[in-house]
Amino acid sequence: MTLESTALTFTYGAESVLTDIDLVIPDGRITALVGANGSGKSTILKNLARLLKPTRGSVLIDGKDIHTMGSKEVARRISILPQKPEAPDGLRVAELVAYGRFSWQSPLAQLNALDKDKISSALELTGMKKFAERELSTLSGGQRQRAWIAMALAQDSRTMLLDEPTTFLDLAHQFEVLTLLKHLNRENGKTIVMVLHDLNQAANFADNMIVVSNGRVLRHGPPSEVIVPEVIAEAFGVVVDFIEDPKSGNRLVVPVALTEQ
Repeated sequence: MTLESTALTFTYGAESVLTDIDLVIPDGRITALVGANGSGKSTILKNLARLLKPTRGSVLIDGKDIHTMGSKEVARRISILPQKPEAPDGLRVAELVAYGRFSWQSPLAQLNALDKDKISSALELTGMKKFAERELSTLSGGQRQRAWIAMALAQDSRTMLLDEPTTFLDLAHQFEVLTLLKHLNRENGKTIVMVLHDLNQAANFADNMIVVSNGRVLRHGPPSEVIVPEVIAEAFGVVVDFIEDPKSGNRLVVPVALTEQ
């Protein structure tokens, strides 16, 4: 599946948020959107997910404008996990994951054998099967995030979009969630697009990075081509040194000073 944007421009009233964003999301890979707060990275993700409509330009799935497609047609291709997902009080994990099958069901239809199989598989892949009957409110932050990812998995879409999936999680749960997403990409062929704040996490877990600055794409490509001093200085306003990760060989970012303002 090809997901791309062409001259994507988005404004809130008179405020320009995105300007002429041309992107092609690599199929079957992990892409991280990074940038300073307010740079526009989450707005790009929401436009790709059809949660927002471009002021100008377009978002295309396999060459077809996403806004000419039906909601279920889009949902069968793209799942979205927002930054702060909300669920009704008392909702159990299994019930949440079952919502992922909505785009495959006819109105008022009961869950069929395929639906139940997809739900069971999603719970298994995310390690949430043993929590299936637990209420979401009783879970830890990392467990809740895995439950939401399980719902997106049950949706059975090729591409998963996640807005800051590690926000509000401690370091161990951040690593747990990112490791799960990498497994889903490597073992299940999911295309992952996620907004991340931590450059080192992005470098270690993503195959492709998109640096957003002031509503424009500043640089995109493999981490080795993106994580360079001039790009980080312009996008984040910091001077950095680099050290080599002894396990992965990736360059790790160490901020040392603010750039001159």
